[in-house]
Amino acid sequence: MASDFRIDIKADKVREALGKIRLSLSAEGDMTGVMKSLGRVLLTGTQLRFRSGKGPEGQAWKTSKRASEEGGKTLRDTGGLRDSISYEATNGQVAIGTNKVYAAIHQFGGSIKHPGGTRYVVVNAVAVFVSNAFMGPVSGITKPHPIPMPARPFLGASESDQTELLRVLQSQYSNLWSK
Repeated sequence: MASDFRIDIKADKVREALGKIRLSLSAEGDMTGVMKSLGRVLLTGTQLRFRSGKGPEGQAWKTSKRASEEGGKTLRDTGGLRDSISYEATNGQVAIGTNKVYAAIHQFGGSIKHPGGTRYVVVNAVAVFVSNAFMGPVSGITKPHPIPMPARPFLGASESDQTELLRVLQSQYSNLWSK
């Protein structure tokens, strides 16, 4: 899992429930199983966001140029980003993320610096890479330019994720809430 950026979830009710569970376990009590359960909830919530095209705050992702031109779905061209999402659980935390380098630009937005001088053209229904280096000056080859990328957050915990996190904790440790 890449560790280029971090998003901390500050869900007070979930943190309170985790504290209650930790206190109920012995001093050496292992929370890894609890964290794995939470990781599964966060993974499912993230995968559902790819299906709905909405961030954890409920805002719809701006349609990408590729999706507009091809009639596809934003952030779902090959499914590589969605399929790369995983979680790691330890005794003290759960982390969810991806090993895809390009994930950060989609999560936070920004600007990509296109180097220019390259393009793809279609020859007999096959995309062919064209460069000034071997073609000489070709009409339509681009100059270096920035490409603005809007933020399309997919990581995080939505309201429904937080509700599900709390439900899972309470169902696994129902004896703590019945007292």
